[in-house]
Amino acid sequence: MSFPEISPTVSVIIFSIWLILFLWGRSQLNNIKNATAQLVLENIEVAKKENKNLTIDQYYQILYPKFETYMKANTKFIPHKTELFPMPAKPDYVITRIHFTPEWVGAFLKLNGYSINASSQQQKTIDHIVKLSKGKNR
Repeated sequence: MSFPEISPTVSVIIFSIWLILFLWGRSQLNNIKNATAQLVLENIEVAKKENKNLTIDQYYQILYPKFETYMKANTKFIPHKTELFPMPAKPDYVITRIHFTPEWVGAFLKLNGYSINASSQQQKTIDHIVKLSKGKNR
């Protein structure tokens, strides 16, 4: 049994379409990461002024609707974790891809000079993330 021969032109067209989708999805993923980091830093001062005993879970609840609104307005798809094909940019999937959790928010704030209340388990995770992050920068 032999497979039909695919012309080079068809192969180039298919690869080009895949490459465009890959680069577009990758760009959207990077935009989400950058916008999320900016969102976290832009809102912390106001949130802390409104609630002196702000917890990481409370702050995450403040951020999530803003994150979701940005994502729905600006993102159509992102690469699958294997990065071989595009996936619809649904909030649950994007959150797992960029690790947008209360602990990540706490670690990101800590790396940027802010402290926020967290449970002891969350604090362990935050400290671990910070330790790993500082190890990458060396």
